Amino acid sequence: LIQESMNLSHALLNEAELKTADLTGANLTDAIMIGATMSQAKLTDANLHSATLYNAVISNADLLGADLTQADLTSAILSNSDLTNAPAEDAIMVKATLAKTNLSGADLTHADIRNANLRDANLEQTNFTDADLSGATMPNGTIYRPYLADLHAGL
Repeated sequence: LIQESMNLSHALLNEAELKTADLTGANLTDAIMIGATMSQAKLTDANLHSATLYNAVISNADLLGADLTQADLTSAILSNSDLTNAPAEDAIMVKATLAKTNLSGADLTHADIRNANLRDANLEQTNFTDADLSGATMPNGTIYRPYLADLHAGL
């Protein structure tokens, strides 16, 4: 059990086993958590700004309002997690699994979400302004294809 508002900024937590941990309000800014397991963890309002979480397993977790701004979640598994209202501007979620994840109200402005799995995710009021969703599997199972301008326009 991690105490509320614990400061773990810049911590090296590779392969850490944090299943069911209570990290509510924890400061994990710039933490390196490659391959960490945080299934069913409570990360409500946690600060994960610029954290490195690639290959992390964060499924069935509560990330309500957690700050994922500039976090690297490459190939992370976040299925069935709650990221409601989570700021995640400029986050890297390439090849991340976000299936059945609640992203309602999340801010993914400028996020890199290429080839991610968003199947059955709740994207209600999610902000994808200038996000790269190329090749992502959308909630209905279709693959997102970026808009291609007509190359013959004006000819």
